[in-house]
Amino acid sequence: MDSKKPILIFAVNDLLVGGVQRLYIDLCKQGFPEYEVHLVTLFKFPSKHEWFDAVPSQVVVHQFNFKNFRDMSEWVRLARLLRRLGPAVIVSSLFFSNTVTRVLGFCMRIPVIAIEHNTYTGKTPNQQRVDRLLAHATYRIVAVSKTVLEFTARQERIPKEKFVLIHNGVDLAALDTAARAADPAATRAAIGLSSQQRLVVAVGRLTEQKNPEALIKGFIDFHTAHPEYVLALAGQGKLQESLKELITTHGAGGYIKLLGARNDVAALCRASDFFVSTSHIEGFGLAHAEALRCGIPVLTTKTAGPDEMIIEGENGLFLQDGTPEAVARGLERMTTTTFSAPEHIAASVERFSIIKAAAAYRALIAQTINRHA
Repeated sequence: MDSKKPILIFAVNDLLVGGVQRLYIDLCKQGFPEYEVHLVTLFKFPSKHEWFDAVPSQVVVHQFNFKNFRDMSEWVRLARLLRRLGPAVIVSSLFFSNTVTRVLGFCMRIPVIAIEHNTYTGKTPNQQRVDRLLAHATYRIVAVSKTVLEFTARQERIPKEKFVLIHNGVDLAALDTAARAADPAATRAAIGLSSQQRLVVAVGRLTEQKNPEALIKGFIDFHTAHPEYVLALAGQGKLQESLKELITTHGAGGYIKLLGARNDVAALCRASDFFVSTSHIEGFGLAHAEALRCGIPVLTTKTAGPDEMIIEGENGLFLQDGTPEAVARGLERMTTTTFSAPEHIAASVERFSIIKAAAAYRALIAQTINRHA
Protein backbone atom coordinates (compact mmCIF):
# COMPACT_ATOMS: atom_id res chain seq x y z
CA MET A 1 0.00 0.00 0.00
CA ASP A 2 1.07 3.59 -0.62
CA SER A 3 1.88 4.97 2.84
CA LYS A 4 1.91 8.53 1.48
CA LYS A 5 -1.81 8.44 0.92
CA PRO A 6 -4.20 9.37 3.75
CA ILE A 7 -5.99 6.34 5.14
CA LEU A 8 -9.75 6.00 4.80
CA ILE A 9 -11.55 3.38 6.90
CA PHE A 10 -15.00 1.99 6.18
CA ALA A 11 -16.37 0.30 9.32
CA VAL A 12 -19.45 -1.91 9.63
CA ASN A 13 -20.81 -4.64 11.89
CA ASP A 14 -20.32 -7.44 9.36
CA LEU A 15 -20.30 -8.25 5.66
CA LEU A 16 -23.41 -10.41 5.57
CA VAL A 17 -25.65 -10.03 2.53
CA GLY A 18 -27.55 -6.74 2.89
CA GLY A 19 -28.05 -3.23 1.58
CA VAL A 20 -25.51 -1.62 3.92
CA GLN A 21 -22.81 -4.08 2.95
CA ARG A 22 -23.71 -3.75 -0.71
CA LEU A 23 -23.24 0.02 -0.49
CA TYR A 24 -19.75 -0.35 0.97
CA ILE A 25 -18.68 -2.85 -1.68
CA ASP A 26 -20.07 -0.73 -4.50
CA LEU A 27 -18.39 2.40 -3.12
CA CYS A 28 -15.06 0.56 -2.91
CA LYS A 29 -15.48 -0.66 -6.48
CA GLN A 30 -16.01 2.92 -7.63
CA GLY A 31 -12.61 3.63 -6.16
CA PHE A 32 -11.07 6.21 -3.85
CA PRO A 33 -7.65 6.45 -5.58
CA GLU A 34 -6.53 9.37 -3.43
CA TYR A 35 -6.77 7.22 -0.28
CA GLU A 36 -5.47 3.97 1.11
CA VAL A 37 -8.77 2.23 1.78
CA HIS A 38 -9.34 -0.21 4.66
CA LEU A 39 -12.51 -2.12 5.57
CA VAL A 40 -13.13 -3.02 9.22
CA THR A 41 -15.82 -5.53 10.26
CA LEU A 42 -16.62 -6.02 13.94
CA PHE A 43 -18.42 -9.40 14.07
CA LYS A 44 -17.62 -12.80 12.58
CA PHE A 45 -20.23 -15.24 11.29
CA PRO A 46 -18.26 -18.30 10.08
CA SER A 47 -21.43 -20.34 9.50
CA LYS A 48 -23.04 -17.68 7.28
CA HIS A 49 -22.16 -16.38 3.84
CA GLU A 50 -20.34 -13.06 3.92
CA TRP A 51 -19.32 -10.93 0.96
CA PHE A 52 -15.56 -10.77 1.54
CA ASP A 53 -14.93 -12.29 -1.89
CA ALA A 54 -16.65 -9.27 -3.45
CA VAL A 55 -14.35 -6.71 -1.80
CA PRO A 56 -11.92 -5.20 -4.36
CA SER A 57 -8.37 -6.51 -4.00
CA GLN A 58 -6.91 -3.06 -3.32
CA VAL A 59 -8.97 -2.71 -0.12
CA VAL A 60 -7.29 -3.98 3.09
CA VAL A 61 -9.72 -5.98 5.24
CA HIS A 62 -9.53 -6.25 9.05
CA GLN A 63 -11.91 -8.64 10.82
CA PHE A 64 -12.71 -8.35 14.49
CA ASN A 65 -14.72 -10.72 16.66
CA PHE A 66 -16.72 -8.61 19.11
CA LYS A 67 -19.19 -10.54 21.23
CA ASN A 68 -20.89 -7.45 22.65
CA PHE A 69 -20.11 -3.93 23.90
CA ARG A 70 -18.36 -5.38 26.98
CA ASP A 71 -15.77 -7.24 24.90
CA MET A 72 -12.82 -5.15 26.08
CA SER A 73 -10.17 -7.26 24.34
CA GLU A 74 -11.67 -6.37 20.95
CA TRP A 75 -11.94 -2.70 21.93
CA VAL A 76 -8.21 -2.77 22.69
CA ARG A 77 -7.39 -4.58 19.42
CA LEU A 78 -9.35 -2.03 17.42
CA ALA A 79 -7.79 0.89 19.27
CA ARG A 80 -4.34 -0.50 18.52
CA LEU A 81 -5.19 -0.84 14.84
CA LEU A 82 -6.43 2.75 14.68
CA ARG A 83 -3.32 3.98 16.48
CA ARG A 84 -1.10 2.09 14.03
CA LEU A 85 -2.96 3.20 10.89
CA GLY A 86 -3.69 6.77 11.94
CA PRO A 87 -6.71 7.12 9.62
CA ALA A 88 -7.67 10.52 8.28
CA VAL A 89 -11.36 9.64 8.62
CA ILE A 90 -13.68 6.74 9.48
CA VAL A 91 -16.98 6.15 7.67
CA SER A 92 -19.20 3.92 9.81
CA SER A 93 -22.60 2.22 9.54
CA LEU A 94 -25.07 0.49 11.90
CA PHE A 95 -25.59 1.16 15.59
CA PHE A 96 -22.87 -1.08 17.05
CA SER A 97 -20.19 0.07 14.63
CA ASN A 98 -21.28 3.71 14.88
CA THR A 99 -21.03 3.56 18.66
CA VAL A 100 -17.62 1.86 18.83
CA THR A 101 -15.97 3.99 16.14
CA ARG A 102 -17.32 7.27 17.49
CA VAL A 103 -16.18 6.53 21.03
CA LEU A 104 -12.70 5.57 19.85
CA GLY A 105 -12.65 8.38 17.30
CA PHE A 106 -13.43 10.93 20.00
CA CYS A 107 -10.71 9.54 22.30
CA MET A 108 -8.13 9.37 19.50
CA ARG A 109 -9.16 12.57 17.67
CA ILE A 110 -10.15 10.76 14.50
CA PRO A 111 -13.11 12.34 12.65
CA VAL A 112 -16.03 10.00 12.07
CA ILE A 113 -18.85 10.12 9.51
CA ALA A 114 -21.79 7.96 10.63
CA ILE A 115 -24.41 6.68 8.19
CA GLU A 116 -28.08 6.15 9.08
CA HIS A 117 -29.56 3.56 6.73
CA ASN A 118 -33.12 3.11 7.93
CA THR A 119 -36.07 4.41 9.90
CA TYR A 120 -35.11 2.40 12.96
CA THR A 121 -38.41 2.28 14.82
CA GLY A 122 -37.00 -0.44 17.08
CA LYS A 123 -34.24 1.68 18.63
CA THR A 124 -34.59 1.63 22.41
CA PRO A 125 -34.63 4.88 24.40
CA ASN A 126 -31.11 4.09 25.61
CA GLN A 127 -29.88 3.60 22.04
CA GLN A 128 -31.45 6.90 21.07
CA ARG A 129 -29.69 8.62 23.98
CA VAL A 130 -26.36 7.10 22.90
CA ASP A 131 -26.84 8.30 19.32
CA ARG A 132 -27.87 11.77 20.50
CA LEU A 133 -24.78 12.02 22.74
CA LEU A 134 -22.39 10.66 20.12
CA ALA A 135 -23.75 13.03 17.48
CA HIS A 136 -21.50 15.60 19.19
CA ALA A 137 -18.51 13.34 18.38
CA THR A 138 -19.54 12.99 14.74
CA TYR A 139 -18.48 15.29 11.93
CA ARG A 140 -21.59 14.57 9.88
CA ILE A 141 -24.40 12.00 9.84
CA VAL A 142 -25.30 10.76 6.37
CA ALA A 143 -28.95 9.85 5.76
CA VAL A 144 -29.60 7.62 2.75
CA SER A 145 -33.02 9.13 1.99
CA LYS A 146 -35.07 12.20 2.87
CA THR A 147 -37.40 10.23 5.11
CA VAL A 148 -34.49 8.66 7.01
CA LEU A 149 -33.09 12.15 7.61
CA GLU A 150 -36.40 13.53 8.88
CA PHE A 151 -37.13 10.47 11.00
CA THR A 152 -33.69 10.23 12.63
CA ALA A 153 -33.47 13.94 13.39
CA ARG A 154 -36.90 13.83 15.01
CA GLN A 155 -36.47 10.52 16.87
CA GLU A 156 -33.06 11.33 18.31
CA ARG A 157 -33.55 15.10 18.63
CA ILE A 158 -30.44 15.88 16.58
CA PRO A 159 -30.37 19.19 14.64
CA LYS A 160 -30.89 18.70 10.92
CA GLU A 161 -27.77 20.76 10.26
CA LYS A 162 -25.78 17.76 11.47
CA PHE A 163 -27.06 15.64 8.59
CA VAL A 164 -26.09 15.26 4.95
CA LEU A 165 -28.45 13.59 2.46
CA ILE A 166 -26.68 11.12 0.19
CA HIS A 167 -29.00 8.66 -1.50
CA ASN A 168 -27.77 5.10 -1.85
CA GLY A 169 -26.79 4.31 -5.40
CA VAL A 170 -27.30 1.54 -7.93
CA ASP A 171 -24.56 0.50 -10.33
CA LEU A 172 -26.71 1.37 -13.33
CA ALA A 173 -24.13 0.37 -15.95
CA ALA A 174 -23.57 -3.08 -14.43
CA LEU A 175 -27.30 -3.60 -14.01
CA ASP A 176 -27.99 -2.57 -17.60
CA THR A 177 -25.34 -4.99 -18.85
CA ALA A 178 -26.78 -7.85 -16.78
CA ALA A 179 -30.31 -7.05 -17.92
CA ARG A 180 -29.30 -7.04 -21.59
CA ALA A 181 -27.53 -10.37 -21.19
CA ALA A 182 -30.48 -12.00 -19.41
CA ASP A 183 -32.64 -14.58 -21.17
CA PRO A 184 -36.14 -14.19 -19.68
CA ALA A 185 -37.37 -17.47 -21.18
CA ALA A 186 -34.45 -19.41 -19.68
CA THR A 187 -34.93 -17.75 -16.28
CA ARG A 188 -38.62 -18.58 -16.26
CA ALA A 189 -37.96 -22.17 -17.33
CA ALA A 190 -35.39 -22.59 -14.55
CA ILE A 191 -38.03 -21.52 -12.01
CA GLY A 192 -40.48 -24.02 -13.52
CA LEU A 193 -42.88 -21.64 -15.25
CA SER A 194 -44.88 -22.49 -18.34
CA SER A 195 -45.22 -20.04 -21.22
CA GLN A 196 -48.75 -19.15 -20.04
CA GLN A 197 -47.76 -18.24 -16.50
CA ARG A 198 -46.84 -14.74 -15.32
CA LEU A 199 -44.23 -13.93 -12.70
CA VAL A 200 -44.17 -11.58 -9.72
CA VAL A 201 -40.80 -11.19 -7.96
CA ALA A 202 -39.83 -10.09 -4.46
CA VAL A 203 -36.21 -9.62 -3.37
CA GLY A 204 -35.07 -9.27 0.23
CA ARG A 205 -34.09 -10.99 3.45
CA LEU A 206 -36.72 -13.31 4.91
CA THR A 207 -37.08 -11.42 8.19
CA GLU A 208 -39.90 -9.74 10.10
CA GLN A 209 -38.85 -6.34 8.78
CA LYS A 210 -39.56 -7.42 5.21
CA ASN A 211 -42.98 -8.83 6.18
CA PRO A 212 -42.93 -11.83 3.79
CA GLU A 213 -45.72 -13.68 5.61
CA ALA A 214 -48.23 -10.97 4.66
CA LEU A 215 -46.98 -11.10 1.08
CA ILE A 216 -47.48 -14.86 0.88
CA LYS A 217 -50.94 -14.77 2.48
CA GLY A 218 -52.02 -11.89 0.26
CA PHE A 219 -50.72 -13.63 -2.84
CA ILE A 220 -52.62 -16.81 -1.95
CA ASP A 221 -55.86 -14.80 -1.89
CA PHE A 222 -54.93 -13.01 -5.13
CA HIS A 223 -54.08 -16.30 -6.84
CA THR A 224 -57.64 -17.58 -6.43
CA ALA A 225 -58.82 -15.10 -9.07
CA HIS A 226 -55.53 -15.05 -11.01
CA PRO A 227 -54.20 -18.62 -11.20
CA GLU A 228 -51.83 -17.67 -14.02
CA TYR A 229 -49.56 -15.71 -11.63
CA VAL A 230 -46.56 -17.17 -9.78
CA LEU A 231 -44.69 -15.47 -6.92
CA ALA A 232 -40.91 -15.90 -6.58
CA LEU A 233 -39.14 -14.70 -3.42
CA ALA A 234 -35.38 -14.27 -3.72
CA GLY A 235 -33.54 -14.11 -0.41
CA GLN A 236 -32.86 -16.06 2.72
CA GLY A 237 -33.26 -15.46 6.43
CA LYS A 238 -34.52 -16.80 9.73
CA LEU A 239 -38.15 -17.04 8.55
CA GLN A 240 -37.34 -19.39 5.70
CA GLU A 241 -38.53 -22.61 7.38
CA SER A 242 -41.72 -21.09 8.78
CA LEU A 243 -42.54 -19.65 5.35
CA LYS A 244 -42.00 -23.06 3.73
CA GLU A 245 -44.46 -24.50 6.25
CA LEU A 246 -46.97 -21.74 5.52
CA ILE A 247 -46.76 -22.38 1.78
CA THR A 248 -47.12 -26.14 2.27
CA THR A 249 -50.08 -25.76 4.63
CA HIS A 250 -51.96 -23.73 2.01
CA GLY A 251 -50.99 -26.05 -0.83
CA ALA A 252 -49.30 -23.13 -2.57
CA GLY A 253 -45.99 -24.78 -3.47
CA GLY A 254 -46.91 -24.89 -7.14
CA TYR A 255 -47.21 -21.12 -7.44
CA ILE A 256 -45.09 -19.63 -4.64
CA LYS A 257 -41.35 -20.29 -4.96
CA LEU A 258 -38.68 -19.61 -2.33
CA LEU A 259 -35.56 -19.21 -4.44
CA GLY A 260 -33.02 -18.62 -1.67
CA ALA A 261 -30.13 -16.19 -2.06
CA ARG A 262 -29.63 -15.13 -5.69
CA ASN A 263 -27.05 -13.07 -7.51
CA ASP A 264 -29.11 -12.70 -10.71
CA VAL A 265 -31.62 -10.05 -9.65
CA ALA A 266 -31.52 -8.40 -13.07
CA ALA A 267 -32.38 -11.68 -14.78
CA LEU A 268 -35.25 -12.32 -12.36
CA CYS A 269 -36.65 -8.83 -12.88
CA ARG A 270 -36.38 -9.08 -16.67
CA ALA A 271 -38.41 -12.30 -16.50
CA SER A 272 -41.09 -10.77 -14.26
CA ASP A 273 -44.23 -8.73 -14.83
CA PHE A 274 -43.67 -6.64 -11.71
CA PHE A 275 -41.86 -6.41 -8.37
CA VAL A 276 -43.51 -6.40 -4.94
CA SER A 277 -42.33 -5.34 -1.47
CA THR A 278 -44.30 -5.50 1.77
CA SER A 279 -41.56 -4.20 4.09
CA HIS A 280 -42.53 -2.52 7.35
CA ILE A 281 -39.50 -0.22 7.10
CA GLU A 282 -36.83 0.56 4.53
CA GLY A 283 -34.05 3.09 4.35
CA PHE A 284 -33.56 3.38 0.62
CA GLY A 285 -34.91 0.28 -1.15
CA LEU A 286 -32.02 -0.90 -3.30
CA ALA A 287 -34.01 -3.82 -4.71
CA HIS A 288 -36.83 -1.43 -5.64
CA ALA A 289 -34.41 0.72 -7.62
CA GLU A 290 -32.92 -2.32 -9.34
CA ALA A 291 -36.36 -3.55 -10.39
CA LEU A 292 -37.29 -0.15 -11.78
CA ARG A 293 -34.01 0.02 -13.69
CA CYS A 294 -34.93 -3.30 -15.29
CA GLY A 295 -38.08 -1.65 -16.59
CA ILE A 296 -40.73 -3.32 -14.42
CA PRO A 297 -43.23 -1.49 -12.18
CA VAL A 298 -43.13 -1.82 -8.40
CA LEU A 299 -45.88 -2.48 -5.85
CA THR A 300 -44.65 -1.43 -2.41
CA THR A 301 -45.48 -0.18 1.03
CA LYS A 302 -44.79 3.54 1.34
CA THR A 303 -41.46 3.39 3.16
CA ALA A 304 -38.31 5.51 3.16
CA GLY A 305 -36.73 5.44 -0.29
CA PRO A 306 -39.63 4.08 -2.32
CA ASP A 307 -41.59 7.17 -1.25
CA GLU A 308 -39.12 9.13 -3.42
CA MET A 309 -38.88 6.60 -6.27
CA ILE A 310 -42.46 5.66 -7.00
CA ILE A 311 -44.72 7.89 -9.07
CA GLU A 312 -48.16 6.43 -8.50
CA GLY A 313 -49.60 4.98 -11.69
CA GLU A 314 -46.48 5.62 -13.76
CA ASN A 315 -43.75 3.31 -12.43
CA GLY A 316 -45.63 1.61 -9.61
CA LEU A 317 -48.29 1.68 -6.92
CA PHE A 318 -48.29 2.00 -3.15
CA LEU A 319 -49.95 -0.51 -0.85
CA GLN A 320 -52.45 0.95 1.59
CA ASP A 321 -50.69 -0.98 4.36
CA GLY A 322 -48.76 -4.19 4.90
CA THR A 323 -51.67 -6.51 5.68
CA PRO A 324 -52.47 -9.57 3.53
CA GLU A 325 -55.78 -7.95 2.53
CA ALA A 326 -54.02 -4.80 1.29
CA VAL A 327 -51.47 -6.95 -0.55
CA ALA A 328 -54.20 -8.85 -2.37
CA ARG A 329 -55.92 -5.58 -3.35
CA GLY A 330 -52.61 -4.08 -4.49
CA LEU A 331 -51.78 -7.10 -6.63
CA GLU A 332 -55.21 -6.83 -8.25
CA ARG A 333 -54.59 -3.14 -9.04
CA MET A 334 -51.25 -4.01 -10.63
CA THR A 335 -53.02 -6.24 -13.15
CA THR A 336 -55.39 -3.46 -14.24
CA THR A 337 -53.05 -0.43 -14.28
CA THR A 338 -51.36 0.72 -17.47
CA PHE A 339 -47.87 1.90 -16.51
CA SER A 340 -45.28 3.87 -18.46
CA ALA A 341 -43.16 2.13 -21.06
CA PRO A 342 -40.26 0.03 -19.69
CA GLU A 343 -37.66 2.54 -20.90
CA HIS A 344 -39.42 5.35 -19.00
CA ILE A 345 -39.63 3.22 -15.86
CA ALA A 346 -35.89 2.51 -16.17
CA ALA A 347 -35.11 6.21 -16.59
CA SER A 348 -36.99 7.09 -13.40
CA VAL A 349 -34.02 5.96 -11.25
CA GLU A 350 -31.26 7.75 -13.17
CA ARG A 351 -30.67 10.04 -10.18
CA PHE A 352 -29.94 7.07 -7.89
CA SER A 353 -26.57 6.18 -9.41
CA ILE A 354 -23.65 4.72 -7.45
CA ILE A 355 -21.40 7.11 -9.42
CA LYS A 356 -23.29 10.09 -7.98
CA ALA A 357 -23.29 8.55 -4.51
CA ALA A 358 -19.53 7.89 -4.61
CA ALA A 359 -18.85 11.46 -5.77
CA ALA A 360 -20.92 12.81 -2.86
CA TYR A 361 -19.03 10.64 -0.37
CA ARG A 362 -15.67 11.70 -1.83
CA ALA A 363 -16.63 15.35 -1.43
CA LEU A 364 -17.81 14.83 2.16
CA ILE A 365 -14.68 12.85 3.09
CA ALA A 366 -12.41 15.53 1.63
CA GLN A 367 -14.34 18.23 3.49
CA THR A 368 -14.04 16.27 6.74
CA ILE A 369 -10.29 15.85 6.36
CA ASN A 370 -9.78 19.53 5.49
CA ARG A 371 -11.78 20.61 8.54
CA HIS A 372 -9.66 18.44 10.83
CA ALA A 373 -6.27 19.10 9.23
